[in-house]
Amino acid sequence: MGGKQREPGARREIACPRGVSIRTFKTEQRIQLAFSFRGVECRELLSPRPVTQTSVNLAGGLRAEIQNKIAAGTFHYADYFLKAPALRNSMSAAGASLCAHCCRRSWPPTRPR
Repeated sequence: MGGKQREPGARREIACPRGVSIRTFKTEQRIQLAFSFRGVECRELLSPRPVTQTSVNLAGGLRAEIQNKIAAGTFHYADYFLKAPALRNSMSAAGASLCAHCCRRSWPPTRPR
């Protein structure tokens, strides 16, 4: 029905919601989320996976969930980004409760069965 025809094998442009971007590295592409937490602008890469319109839309939903938890005061950084450098750097007095919460949940360590 009358629209532009795409060439076979041509990729469709991926539309990113607000706060979601696609980072291109030498070997891969990854999705990055941007949000503000405690007055700091945070940018976190999601785990490697194929970058498709569906995965970008899911990342937008994850960002919305994070923003809702931040607004409600129930967001814990470690629940979403356990290996984030920002979490390791938060050993200051302000971030001590954040790390204490993380350690409290993961101790004692569970054994795989």
